[in-house]
Amino acid sequence: MENASFQDILKKHGVKMSSETNNQSTKYPERAAEVYVTQKMLYGVRDELKNFTKSNIRRVESQLEGLKSEMHHLGVIIEEQNAKNNAVLDNLSHLWNRQDRVESTLEEIKNLLQLIPQNLIKK
Repeated sequence: MENASFQDILKKHGVKMSSETNNQSTKYPERAAEVYVTQKMLYGVRDELKNFTKSNIRRVESQLEGLKSEMHHLGVIIEEQNAKNNAVLDNLSHLWNRQDRVESTLEEIKNLLQLIPQNLIKK
């Protein structure tokens, strides 16, 4: 079988040629799995896939760096807002304490005013 043609080798491996089904003079494999490739073609595809993968990895890494930067910035903003919130809460606490003092003073004045007419009436 040393003098076997390419078509004979393909037939031996069960590859149907398109010319056998539609009577064309040019013979091509019907499926991609039936196409024979050279080592150079295979390495070319491999190198292309490696480059594609590396570029995608670099793109994803740069996007991750951008996300890290945004997260850090967001953390700074949250810390600033927490500091502002604490200041507002402290001031509100002071305001409520003052309001309580004013109300208690007002209650004492009311009590004193109620005692004055009673003392004037009794005399």
